[in-house]
Amino acid sequence: NYGIQPDDLVVGLNPGASFGSSKCWPPEHFSALAELLYKNHRCKILLLAGPGEESIATKIVESCSIDIINTAQDQIDLAELKPLVKRCNLLVTNDTGPRHYAVALNVPHIVLMGPTNPIYTEKNLQNSVVLQKSLACVPCHKKICPLGHHACMRELTPDDVFAACSSKIPKAI
Repeated sequence: NYGIQPDDLVVGLNPGASFGSSKCWPPEHFSALAELLYKNHRCKILLLAGPGEESIATKIVESCSIDIINTAQDQIDLAELKPLVKRCNLLVTNDTGPRHYAVALNVPHIVLMGPTNPIYTEKNLQNSVVLQKSLACVPCHKKICPLGHHACMRELTPDDVFAACSSKIPKAI
């Protein structure tokens, strides 16, 4: 239904996190990344936004100059999310549930890790790249940044994430 063909290179973006806003990479960063990916790899961008994440998806789509396949209007549930993740050649995700789908389905993925200690999920990372800034406040394990600056996620730049994606894309095709 999304116009994805068998030979298309598909990069999934998962911008939500039910845990709380502290695990969310900024929407404007996702938009900038989508543009970099399209410009350099001519991939289709599949925005995986579940129920309650419509506003995040809207911000990403509205601030992006390329066409993005936005699943937000379809209210994708966890069962429907599995085949979408499986179809991705690469998934870029916050540290949240769909990340574990990528692990289980053997889909290469980039995990944007903020306030969480990665030691808790250090298993089965053969297809994972975990990006996390080394800051004095990390890991805080808080749902909302107690310092108000959210540096753990804001300082992960679109260029940093794009470089990690580019290192995985040739292996994903």
